[in-house]
Amino acid sequence: LSPRTLLEYSKQLAEGKRLDRYFGKKNLGSIKSHEIQSYLDTGKRYQSNREIATLSQMIGWAVNRGHLDSNPCLGVKRNRELARDRYVTDSEFAIVYEAQPQPVKDLMMMIYLTGLRPGDALAVRFSDCFDEWLYCAEGKTGKKVRFYWSDELRDLVESSRKRQPMGFTVVRDDNGKSIKKYDWILKKFKNNFPEGVEPFVLKDLRAKSATDREDPVLASYALGHSSQAVTNKHYLRNQKGRLVSALD
Repeated sequence: LSPRTLLEYSKQLAEGKRLDRYFGKKNLGSIKSHEIQSYLDTGKRYQSNREIATLSQMIGWAVNRGHLDSNPCLGVKRNRELARDRYVTDSEFAIVYEAQPQPVKDLMMMIYLTGLRPGDALAVRFSDCFDEWLYCAEGKTGKKVRFYWSDELRDLVESSRKRQPMGFTVVRDDNGKSIKKYDWILKKFKNNFPEGVEPFVLKDLRAKSATDREDPVLASYALGHSSQAVTNKHYLRNQKGRLVSALD
């Protein structure tokens, strides 16, 4: 598991959280499927799905090692989730970009140009820059990806290097130090988000990157997905309309 996934699991399983309040006093082997269903039915739709997924991972680990006989989470229908469909237009991107401090500008551009997850975009180092490409490793999946240089991507890297020669990562704070806490830059993004633009999150720039590529296969490679279906369902936006050929 990636450090970020472990952190998320730890938060969900922490003492006093809903999972703990609901199941903390119970023996894992005594939990029934109807209790899982009740948990899903009575909590916040998306959050309950995530929490039960975490519980299922934990119980599944125990089942696979012979500590428990079955996983009550399996077969229980999760809450229906609607795919996010926010497409950030070029003009919206430009307006928000101009309102942001430099570290956020660099992060926005890195996410858009590559399709990397925000955490992975923050981790891109100057040592990842080679003559032919930018080399990155996906933190969540471990997949390796190389991005051929575009003029915009090379300009992003070189502009960062010229502004502050000291430092290791392309996206840095005003003192040239790497940004370790995503919450720090996320707060700056929210605090400087201009009025008059429909709100969006940094993750939506991954979807914009995928959609603007036009080629779903390349979009899937860039986003580090093992399945084209994941890219199609969760990242490609339809507001621009699908590109199809007319009949001759």
